[in-house]
Amino acid sequence: EKEDMKRTAEVPRGFRRARVFWFNVLGAIMKYNMCTKWNSIFFDENKMKKKESELHKKLAQQLLEVILELRGSYVKVGQQLAVAQILPKEYNEKLAILMDGLPQKPVSVLRRIMRESLGESKMAQFASIESKALGAASIGQAHMAHLTNGEQVVVKVMYPEVEELFVTDIDNTKKVLRWQGKADFLKVVETAEKQMLLEFDFIYEARSLEAVRLSMLKHFPEEVYVPAAKISLTSRKVLTMEYVPGRT
Repeated sequence: EKEDMKRTAEVPRGFRRARVFWFNVLGAIMKYNMCTKWNSIFFDENKMKKKESELHKKLAQQLLEVILELRGSYVKVGQQLAVAQILPKEYNEKLAILMDGLPQKPVSVLRRIMRESLGESKMAQFASIESKALGAASIGQAHMAHLTNGEQVVVKVMYPEVEELFVTDIDNTKKVLRWQGKADFLKVVETAEKQMLLEFDFIYEARSLEAVRLSMLKHFPEEVYVPAAKISLTSRKVLTMEYVPGRT
């Protein structure tokens, strides 16, 4: 229930965003250093491992709550950490929640972004957009839609705030990791950074999709089918592509 509230709350920005990040990170580092120091003094090895596991569970829950509050690039970093499996198992178990996706924003918000990004004439080619998202992730969400010519498509729309917040988020994260000497974690963040920089341009994604589609048609015409991007209805923040129903 607490995670659900974090998922739907307004995303902090500006100074408040930086304050949430640094307050929680510095607090967690101090708590961990103090607890491990005292545990090594007062407990034997078995008891110390039990205490550390309890501490990891508390800090993992705190980490998840901060990620769900800040969202954006922190979700992507959290997903990368869950996949990399370089944290203690208590963190991996909590961060795995992020792999299930995020709650969607209202379709009215998506329509506004589409209208601003595509323009009125291109927006008029969409006859309808389904209110329920096919999926929602760290930078945007995808919906089924119908064009005025009757064609069924999938439209992917980028959230307006994610690119704006990305640079500050990644910079703050890398500062902490360099300060703590966490080279393995820094590599994970840098991987997420490179991936997200490409994800901020749906025109690039549409061209990449088309290149993959043509390659698959050439080499595996019967085995693989890649949906075609609708370049004329695509912009940096909106990607429209052919809808291809899956097999059940």
